[in-house]
Amino acid sequence: MTVRSELRAYFYCLAVMIPVFLPTFFLEGQPRIYYWNEDGIVEGSTVLLHFLCASFIVIKGGWAYVRQYPYFLLVMLLMGLRELDFDKRFTLYGIFKLRFWTTYEVPMGERLFGVAVILVLVYTLASLVRNHGREYWEDLKQGQSRALAIALVIGTVILSKSLDGIARKLLVFGVHLQTILVKHLAALEETLEWGTPLLLLVVFSRHIQEWKLKQIP
Repeated sequence: MTVRSELRAYFYCLAVMIPVFLPTFFLEGQPRIYYWNEDGIVEGSTVLLHFLCASFIVIKGGWAYVRQYPYFLLVMLLMGLRELDFDKRFTLYGIFKLRFWTTYEVPMGERLFGVAVILVLVYTLASLVRNHGREYWEDLKQGQSRALAIALVIGTVILSKSLDGIARKLLVFGVHLQTILVKHLAALEETLEWGTPLLLLVVFSRHIQEWKLKQIP
């Protein structure tokens, strides 16, 4: 994959998000529920894309690549499990909720599970920053395409999380959003989450290609 083809791939990833988002303007009733709601078409395919990206890392990179960069695989698995609400499905409360850690209602087994998930998450984030933080910052300052793509991924994740429950959040400040606007913002949130693994797929494809070239004696 050349730099030009990499840039083209990023553009295609962004472009394909448009037709995913457009149905928000004409779907109503049950079809809208099937398309946008939890466990619907968009969210289900988002989960699938995360796990397809994880599979791509293993298949394309091989076990040698995974052993050297296990946290890349963990990133995709954690993101996929997060889309499945894995942190809530098997516990009384979500493990990222303060109540999970402060109430006596949560069984010890669930609390240990929460600790394990947090440790894996901390390891993954710490490994990314320690092994790639400085290099990434230099690439970003130079305007490298992959660094910009990763910044775009981080931006879409932050934006999508900010849009999650935006009406409820703004209500605290006395801001009331129109129902139709809330629907479109929720659709935008789901679309951004859908596009994230596509962008990461291109990022990992390029990184694996460069890594394999370095392995040639």
